[in-house]
Amino acid sequence: MAARNPQTMAKRAREQALKEKRELKAQKKLDRAEDKLNNPVELDEDGFPIVVDENGVPVPTELQVSE
Repeated sequence: MAARNPQTMAKRAREQALKEKRELKAQKKLDRAEDKLNNPVELDEDGFPIVVDENGVPVPTELQVSE
């Protein structure tokens, strides 16, 4: 049986955290891609996305606030 070196254990913990972070990022990417396929964005004549307010009324491009 191998000795349990504290440095090795810390290294494994870092590697596991990095692996989990990568998996989470990949899952988010897949979720965004799926959402994009299921909810296509309509574009106006200038190629900008059409944004609607809470009542479903299109908001003019000049009045849109950057997020």
